[in-house]
Amino acid sequence: MKKLIAALAVCIALPVIAIEVSLTDEEKQLCEEQGGCVFATRQHILTLLERAFSEGVKRGKEQCSV
Repeated sequence: MKKLIAALAVCIALPVIAIEVSLTDEEKQLCEEQGGCVFATRQHILTLLERAFSEGVKRGKEQCSV
């Protein structure tokens, strides 16, 4: 679960390729009130989640040493 949260945090923190986004006046106001908005493509988010999942599976297969 921590990996998933970390992946989402990375996704939000990474700069994203500029895309044209149309916001309504209400959406623009909400963005300004919340300190700005960040947009990411669905594919970018899925790639980060898949990478985090694969790393988690790989780490889960490692033998624990006590």
